[in-house]
Amino acid sequence: GMAVPLFALRSEEGMGVGELPDLAALADIAADAGLHAIQLLPIADTTVRGPGSSGSWVDSCPYSPIAVNSIHPMYLRLSGLPNLGDVQLREIRTLMHQLNAPPPDTGEGVGEWRLDYERVMGDKMVLLRRLYEASARPVLDSDAFSRFVEEAGWWLRPYALFCVLRDSHGTADTQAWGDYARLTVAQMDTLSRPGGAKYQACRFWYWIQVRRRRAPSAG
Repeated sequence: GMAVPLFALRSEEGMGVGELPDLAALADIAADAGLHAIQLLPIADTTVRGPGSSGSWVDSCPYSPIAVNSIHPMYLRLSGLPNLGDVQLREIRTLMHQLNAPPPDTGEGVGEWRLDYERVMGDKMVLLRRLYEASARPVLDSDAFSRFVEEAGWWLRPYALFCVLRDSHGTADTQAWGDYARLTVAQMDTLSRPGGAKYQACRFWYWIQVRRRRAPSAG
């Protein structure tokens, strides 16, 4: 077998980082080489201390997940999202070109490729928000989406609510969340269910995580 971090599997179709569909190409390479296993570093969401949901370098450690069942938004392939129009696809291609630009020459004839975690996360999350507003409605209204939220709710609702409260308060320090500092499981469930005070905000994170069902053949 082989061991590799997903973020290292950069391709022309990605955005400055390896993404879920890149695993399919790696699987083909492994099979051709007679290998039978691919070991990845954890790929769960680790965004805790970053400003809003854009993340910072201190959030980049793959061994500090906020929900082990989640998929890190960084690994989504935005061009694989459903219901995209021409405007959204142009935005994606523009950002793809920017994040895949070659590194500056170090003077030795070749630049050093590194993951710019803060830029990739910041730019992808901003664009993800716009894509959500423009194209998510058919998914949100689907029976498949409702089933996913219900079946995965035991981890998905607390995860989404944490992300919402982290971003709205600008910190992951729950002691700074006022009335939301100490929530029971029942209270979290009520807030994040349809009709709950935070349900509309949580749906963005539900929408991101429903993509995990389609990995790795689509982002």
